[in-house]
Amino acid sequence: MKAKRGRHFNQELVWWAGWVLLITTTDEQEWSNEEILRLYRARWQIELVFKRLKQLLNLHCISIQDWSRARVTAQLHLIVWLLQEEVQNGLREAFQSLGQSELCDYDLEEDDESSNVISSWGIAHLSLEQVKIMLRGTWPTKRIIACLDQLRRYFFTRSRQKRPHQQTGFQVWLSHKMSSLAGVASP
Repeated sequence: MKAKRGRHFNQELVWWAGWVLLITTTDEQEWSNEEILRLYRARWQIELVFKRLKQLLNLHCISIQDWSRARVTAQLHLIVWLLQEEVQNGLREAFQSLGQSELCDYDLEEDDESSNVISSWGIAHLSLEQVKIMLRGTWPTKRIIACLDQLRRYFFTRSRQKRPHQQTGFQVWLSHKMSSLAGVASP
């Protein structure tokens, strides 16, 4: 008996999947069907910007109940994104000056040479890290040591934690063991 494998699709749904229905108010004499489809596909780039905003700026982690604070936070994130766009444009120009051919996110006419397409995700991530460093600045070790008292709450475990920190426990135990061995070994 032969077992049936694979997915079985509703053939009517498969037929409908081949259709794209776009309703538009554009003038037929000015816009061809292909241009309307290309314009609609370009809209997807806007969705990708929102996705990058959420993922690269961790917008999903912001939980603010006060509307005025939420608005200001969103505006600050957009300002950071604009700064990132400036850095990103500079990086794109630098790549182009290396002799690379036209670098773009997606070119419908010339999709053959994928090696010449720069990753928008990669360059956005790199430029965002650059902006973060510019805004935060760097902390030399001297500065960190000077601020240890204020940083204590971020780096020390709290007493209400149910499970002890294993690495710290192991280091304390090993230190005691080594000192006891050193005391026994020396006459």
